[in-house]
Amino acid sequence: MKTVSIYVLLDSNGLRRYIGKSIDPASRIKDHRRRKFQWAVSYEILETCPDTDWESREKFWIASGRVDGWPLKNVADGGNAVPSWYQPTAETRAKMSAAQRARTPEYREKIAASKRGKPRSPETRAKISVATKGYRHTFEARLKMSIAGRGRPSTRKGTSLSPEHRAKLNGRIPWNKGKRLTDEHRANLSVAHVGNTHKPETCAKMSATRRGKPLSSEHRAAMIAAWKIRKTSIACA
Repeated sequence: MKTVSIYVLLDSNGLRRYIGKSIDPASRIKDHRRRKFQWAVSYEILETCPDTDWESREKFWIASGRVDGWPLKNVADGGNAVPSWYQPTAETRAKMSAAQRARTPEYREKIAASKRGKPRSPETRAKISVATKGYRHTFEARLKMSIAGRGRPSTRKGTSLSPEHRAKLNGRIPWNKGKRLTDEHRANLSVAHVGNTHKPETCAKMSATRRGKPLSSEHRAAMIAAWKIRKTSIACA
């Protein structure tokens, strides 16, 4: 059974301003900061409960916080409840429904085309960098993105890097250079790649790109050393 954390956001003055729930509070807080709660500087875990009880517990903490005088920004009473003052009319509901139905693939493509090629300002890039630093998608999210992207052509297909971009990349030290994968990471990679094979076309392209290119002495020495280690591990097993 999954557990859910009931948390409260704190501002720079230490005041408790918003109560919410999440199975991953750290990621949820970063999402809050990106969207509308830029004032949140920290958070506290009020309670951890089973995922079947979080609605009642969130309602309890919001009610308790209001009684204690916390300046909460929660407009609802918790538990995915709609604010009591919000009652959309039939006309509003019809407009919302029509707007959702209008989002056809053609409509989405128009929106994408209108934004494509527009560079973000340095200020926007800096804000995105700060908000996403240290963020890591969950395994379920990565799996969903992988499935959604299968068979989709690359957005960079047929494009080439500009001379300025190549100059920036030239001489840059890779972020993972000199870093060794943990045994757990290696095991996860091994399991993830079991049964995966390249297509014949891909194998042919890889073979063609390598054909006629001699390996350096350092490359050969590294391959020999790696094979010796692998041979020894197999023999010990």
